[in-house]
Amino acid sequence: MPVIEKDLVSDNSIDLLKKNGKLIREKLRKILEDEGLSLDQNLRDLLDLEFTQYPETVLDQLAILDQALVFKTNGKQDSQLAYEIKMGQQMLARSEQVKHVLQLEDQELVELFSAILLSDIGKAGPKTPTQPEELVISRLFSQAIFSEVHKKWLKEIRPTKLPAHIKNLLRQLGTKEIFGIFRRGEFKQQPIDFYLYVIKQVALKLAGQNEMLRIQAEKIYTLTEAERFVLLSLGANSKTQAIGNFFTSSHITFGERFLSKNGTDQSLINLALAHHFSQGVLPKGLDLEATLSDESLLRKIAFLEILDKYDAFGSRFRIEEHQIVRNKTWEFIHTQLRINYKEQPQLISLYRTVFEEMIAQEII
Repeated sequence: MPVIEKDLVSDNSIDLLKKNGKLIREKLRKILEDEGLSLDQNLRDLLDLEFTQYPETVLDQLAILDQALVFKTNGKQDSQLAYEIKMGQQMLARSEQVKHVLQLEDQELVELFSAILLSDIGKAGPKTPTQPEELVISRLFSQAIFSEVHKKWLKEIRPTKLPAHIKNLLRQLGTKEIFGIFRRGEFKQQPIDFYLYVIKQVALKLAGQNEMLRIQAEKIYTLTEAERFVLLSLGANSKTQAIGNFFTSSHITFGERFLSKNGTDQSLINLALAHHFSQGVLPKGLDLEATLSDESLLRKIAFLEILDKYDAFGSRFRIEEHQIVRNKTWEFIHTQLRINYKEQPQLISLYRTVFEEMIAQEII
């Protein structure tokens, strides 16, 4: 299990904000230099113009998410931003096929790329941080990554051996949740504080006798009182908030707050932040009733959510067999649509059609 020795939690962590957004802009432009991309000149020009017009505030916020993990448990885990850029590249590599599936013009494809890039910007927080404690949002999303190693730890630990303050956190949970956590290694129902405790134990094991890394593990996975206050002010009590709900819903809420304050068009915000549509988690600016009657928009939303889930299973959870990734992607989305849209069975048909077309066109 490789460990990256990099100090991201010192008193100078606020310096992450000073990382010039121009570096992110140049990283995006390098995509266009890839000779393997068969993009016509008009599409290249439109993309270059789009990259030029991204506000520096947005690029700086994206830069916060362009940080590597300190403790890697999956080997090839990458930064949050790297996943969005990878998905954007994947889409551009099959640009003609994507335009065929969604019936898009070049400018609409450019907007789809921007939607992918901005989809997880809320993982940096609801606003550009100005104090170190405000970076707690990005740290949770960028450094507290759950994996098979953590599942194994949960399955092997005896709950009676946990410290008293952790046992107290678990007393609020029901028998079903407790069973899932310790028998199946599930994490979604864990309160934030317990989740971080589990991550920390594995990090300390990875650190071994390296004192610097042990200090890193303590700092990264322990919330300060100032950080707790920041989370509480955002509606997340670290002692009671389930980490799964926090991860899924907060970055959509935070993303909408940030993008709205930074001049992003609402239609782009809606598209970018609807990638948990099947789970019933939507940006507030998206009118559900109007969306359900807009097949073109629904197909774009379905496309982006399928691409996002496919990347999550493949890149983030390191499943290498394409067919397994496809199966898990559809199984998850299908289940969520059945749970959250019982009165809208046509959504399953629409998503399935887009899913099959993406496979046929070798987009996924």
